Amino acid sequence: MDGYIQTKAFLQLMSKITGIPNLQYDPWYFGAGTHENFHSAGLDPHFDFNIHPRTSQHRRMNAIIYLNKDWDPAWGGSNQFHSNPYDVRDDDVTRVEALFNRCAIFETNERSWHSVPVVNLPPDRRHLSRKSFTIYLYTDTRPDEEHAPDHATVYVQRNLPPHIRAGHTLTEEDEQAIFSNIERRNAYLKALYKREYSFSDHIARQKAYIDELRRSSYVPLVGYAKIGEVRSPLFPDRFMETKLAFSMEALRPAMALRLIAYRPEVFEETVDISVAVGSQMATATATGGMFEITVDFLAPLTGMMEVSVTASRAQRPPASTDIRDLSIIVDRIELVH
Repeated sequence: MDGYIQTKAFLQLMSKITGIPNLQYDPWYFGAGTHENFHSAGLDPHFDFNIHPRTSQHRRMNAIIYLNKDWDPAWGGSNQFHSNPYDVRDDDVTRVEALFNRCAIFETNERSWHSVPVVNLPPDRRHLSRKSFTIYLYTDTRPDEEHAPDHATVYVQRNLPPHIRAGHTLTEEDEQAIFSNIERRNAYLKALYKREYSFSDHIARQKAYIDELRRSSYVPLVGYAKIGEVRSPLFPDRFMETKLAFSMEALRPAMALRLIAYRPEVFEETVDISVAVGSQMATATATGGMFEITVDFLAPLTGMMEVSVTASRAQRPPASTDIRDLSIIVDRIELVH
């Protein structure tokens, strides 16, 4: 079987059936292969992970072949397709029974909600199991409207059985189903909040690391001075958003500070640029190309001083895949001694 599902003939057949072109085989069978569900096992409503962890290909199609002979649908284990499991009252469910040699083929996307009801075998049949063989097929790309961030399988807790509604007299089994549902949701929420705390801790450590990088980031400073702390950095390619701010120590008396920068010609609008050294400031309007702004000091300066370069606006480069908001490229900042 593994040899066959790698063939061009099989993959083209799956593309013809599904309308998804250029489907590709997964030699790792990541998450796929042989599956077996014993008594009390099942899957909550979910849609599947979307990106292969090794190839970064897009997961597009599932095919499940049921292998359990003499299976009674009353034992559960069917494949249920949901319109929207978040909709407690109006989730439309389509059931596909797990009959021997049946193959269920369905697309994998952000709406392909499906679940497996809990397997409930009679005491004398609990040596049996729900068996299946599953393959997932991939493509290198997918339609733009179907793109989503890389994610793991997304689960939703099961809703209450549909017979529990106004006018129904609760049985002990119904009461147990309600409490079980609440307990499962509480356990799920607890796990999610535990993960959120872990994410928050990770984010806090990353923020601290970024702050440290910002404080020590590169400023193209020329002259007898050294950088103290960078408060608002440049991008690594020397592009500035709306502000560059840093402290520096002038090691020799300085008479002026000069900004040499470049405004890309692709930016049609002008931008106002101000350069401040302490309370002393100079401004200019940048159009396209190289420009300079010089702040002349009233008296020679030494020691620590605060420097900032501020742009009146920033924008994304037109007709570019760059998602940053940018204003100018800082070539260098010179201290005039």
